Amino acid sequence: MSIKKPKRGSPALDMTAMVDVAFLLLTFFILTTTKFREDTSLQVDSPTSISDTKAPEKSLTTILISDSGAVFIGFSDIGTREKVLQFAQNPYDSDPNNIIPARVAKVSNEAAHEFAAVSNFGLSFAQLGSWLALSEEDKKKYKQKGVPARETDTVAHTGNELRDWLYYARWADPEMKFTVKGDRNAPYSSFSDVINTLQEMKINHFGLITGLEEGPKGEAANKNKEAEKK
Repeated sequence: MSIKKPKRGSPALDMTAMVDVAFLLLTFFILTTTKFREDTSLQVDSPTSISDTKAPEKSLTTILISDSGAVFIGFSDIGTREKVLQFAQNPYDSDPNNIIPARVAKVSNEAAHEFAAVSNFGLSFAQLGSWLALSEEDKKKYKQKGVPARETDTVAHTGNELRDWLYYARWADPEMKFTVKGDRNAPYSSFSDVINTLQEMKINHFGLITGLEEGPKGEAANKNKEAEKK
């Protein structure tokens, strides 16, 4: 009498949960290792040098000069951007002894958050409030002519709004450092206005941002990068 053995099927393994976990891990690593680029109003083609000293990533105010000579300003930290906008709307918050009137009309909380997301801008105080009220598409189309950086009245000391932004930046962050990044084709007069403003504010220690060119330090940096890749 023959005995029939029961058929044994191969065990089934549900991979659905493992696939979900794999995608979750992939998403996590993408979000934590990718540095998202903030909105910027100006791209500068800076001159090159052989210096490989890096600018600090925090507590930094950068003054940018376009090829046409327009002056833009940017703050590295979101918290600083929120504070300088607050001071521009109410200078008394930055210095109780300050008698400078409000530079910018009050804006909504949403507009203030949008300003904090912008890495640099080139607008006068009079234009800033209305620009923040625009839609994202209209903001991109808006032609920013630069932050006024030259006095129009040397007696009343008015017209140089860059000086006010630097003042607010110092109050927002006492550890603030300053750098200048100018386009290689920017006119000398604009550089002169910026340097004069820095000196007027007693800011005599500041950096100049340039691109890295081939040279003793540049070659060494490139060799180090190649060694790291290997």
